[in-house]
Amino acid sequence: MEICSRLKRQFGEKTLSNVSVYKWNSAFKKGRETVENKPHECRPRTSITGENSDCVDALIRENRQITVRKLSGILNISDGGVKTIIKQHFQYSKVCA
Repeated sequence: MEICSRLKRQFGEKTLSNVSVYKWNSAFKKGRETVENKPHECRPRTSITGENSDCVDALIRENRQITVRKLSGILNISDGGVKTIIKQHFQYSKVCA
C-alpha cells in the first residue's frame, strides 16, 4: 500500500492501478530486475508486406470510395492489417465532404 500511495502522490491520476502495482511489486520480489519486456517468440506479420501494400495503394487510387472491408476481402487479409497499411505505411486519412 505504501508504494501505491507514494505513486499516487507523485503522479496523481496518471499512475498505475493498485492491481498493476501489486503485480509489479510481486515480480520484483521474485527476482525480476528490469521493466523491459522479456524476449519472446511471436508470430511475424505476414499480411503487411510490400506486395499487399502496393495492392492496397493501387486499389485505393483506382477507387477512392473503397472500404476497408472490401480491401480485406480482395486481398484476403484482416481488416486490422488493411488499416495498418493505410494509416501507418501511407498515412492516408478519411476525409468527408
